[in-house]
Amino acid sequence: MRTEIQYKWRILWAGHWVTTGHHCTEEQIRKEHPEAVRIDHSRRELEVAETSDERRNFMFPMQQFLH
Repeated sequence: MRTEIQYKWRILWAGHWVTTGHHCTEEQIRKEHPEAVRIDHSRRELEVAETSDERRNFMFPMQQFLH
């Protein structure tokens, strides 16, 4: 598992600054909006599974005791 830090962002859209309706990482937002400014108070940390075993254990935690 890895921790992913996400924010909402202010982006320049059609000549106006607007706030994104979704959270995303800095790496994700910079691909389309290099001018984006993060909104610090919107920070959230997500635990992201990196392998199929981690996803399975997260989604079905009791399954490991059944085998």
